[in-house]
Amino acid sequence: MDNILGELRQILDNNREFMGSEFLSVYSRLVFGKKTDPTVLKSASYLCKEFKYFIERVKDKQNTIGVTLITLDSLQQKMLQYVSKSFNNKSKVIDGDVALEKYKNFINNDVSISYEDKQKALSITTQEDLQLDVVNEIQTSFSNKKCMFNSLGQYEILKTFINSGYNECENWGEFVDKFHKLLGTALLDVQAYTYDAANSLDLSSMTIEDVVNNNNQVTKISTGYNMFDKVLQGGFQNQRVYMFGGISGGGKSLVLVNFAFRAKLFLDKKYPKEERSKHTVLYISLENSTKETGDRFICCALGQSIAQIENGFSSLKDQYNYSIKEVFNPDNARINITYRPAKSIDIYDIQTIITDIERSTKSKVDILFVDYADKMSAVNASKSDQEWRDLGYIVDELKSLSISLDIPVVTVTQLNRETYKGKGKGNEFSINGGNISGSIRKRENVDFFTIFNFKAKEEEEISMNDNPDEVFDDRKDVMKPIEPVYCIVDKNRMGPDNLKFQVYIDYPTYRMLNYPSENISTSFYHNGSIEKVMIDEDESKLDEKLRDTML
Repeated sequence: MDNILGELRQILDNNREFMGSEFLSVYSRLVFGKKTDPTVLKSASYLCKEFKYFIERVKDKQNTIGVTLITLDSLQQKMLQYVSKSFNNKSKVIDGDVALEKYKNFINNDVSISYEDKQKALSITTQEDLQLDVVNEIQTSFSNKKCMFNSLGQYEILKTFINSGYNECENWGEFVDKFHKLLGTALLDVQAYTYDAANSLDLSSMTIEDVVNNNNQVTKISTGYNMFDKVLQGGFQNQRVYMFGGISGGGKSLVLVNFAFRAKLFLDKKYPKEERSKHTVLYISLENSTKETGDRFICCALGQSIAQIENGFSSLKDQYNYSIKEVFNPDNARINITYRPAKSIDIYDIQTIITDIERSTKSKVDILFVDYADKMSAVNASKSDQEWRDLGYIVDELKSLSISLDIPVVTVTQLNRETYKGKGKGNEFSINGGNISGSIRKRENVDFFTIFNFKAKEEEEISMNDNPDEVFDDRKDVMKPIEPVYCIVDKNRMGPDNLKFQVYIDYPTYRMLNYPSENISTSFYHNGSIEKVMIDEDESKLDEKLRDTML
């Protein structure tokens, strides 16, 4: 612990100050600024209160750990005190003009401050018209301070274990395992007592206009599928977790790839060309390699199987390359595919991946796909290695991740053995949320759960008298018919549930379709056209269901 604090002192020395004159300047700029825009007024007022709360925590921590965090001289400390005293945390909004007058009165009436020092203390009172980008810039700088400060709390939680906890460990592996779990606990504990204005709501300050405006500003990313968009009231919504279940080998990854690909097409359409590259779809695979997953995206984009692409490569190479560049152009929205071994990552690792991507590409991750949740590790793993508990924890943690990052999280899961017994029986076999594998808590903790009733693939008998080379050469070009698959909406917090409808699976081209003849992307043999949505009888029935279930 002493070494850690020594390193911390060096960091503070190199950065000159943790809470010094720069901090005071930014804080007073925020408090005294003119906030004429309602959005700026609300955001800046929350941030002022958070600054004030944070200062008190820093003072307490400074006394506890014996490291100088507040590097202000006596005059600056009085200035800091009076800036905070110039507004009340219970006030709904912080009026810069009112706060400034109070601050000036505090300074002028303090007989212990000399005339010269009073002039210095009043020098920070220059006002400016605050804009939202300035407030966001201040909040980013403040968040960096908070992040560093939170590390102190984490160090304290780890201190006892580092100094004496090793005595309880029989070997290095056990030490590392316990340390990792304790680190996760430390991160959560620190988060638990960190005030976050963005996730706090004072209903006494709400108006009906606020409710309507907030709902109109909810970000939704179209699923690309008519029925799913209607069921989800427009698409994948930020701060929600969506889970799709299916049997092993049925096509869960295919479903996820198609949702991710269509999310990318949606972002391309939503943003002007100069802004598209600032948006990223992140696809994390815990099962298939980046190459395998990448090939599936290419098949989905071109509408051709790998066998077809290989066979047509020599004669159609230029057309293939043209089509791929049209879809995956660097100026368009990005799809980032990241592979990690099963059980090797938890939500904190995912946060690190997202941070690295956003820094390196200067883009924002708009939506996260995880293939798949069952293969993640839980931050708060059960002490008795009860996998069913851990699976529930993982979904809870994905929900926390979706809220903290303000993005949708989409994942898939396995169904249990009972479902396999019904495999191949088509529509006669009834499946529901009770068929989820491992833990029913996965279903309980997600916002949306749909089951794909994948049918068994028909077996093809090969005779011993057949030439294997000829058989498999023939099969390369055989296009299997597009198969209808029933989707059962088992749980839906955004709209109606207890629904059943069809989508279509084209396994060779790795596509999921609204209807058998649909074209979902730019392809050389479709001249880049995107067909319009076709309304069928099922969708009319869904409209009736939506009307009946709307609140």
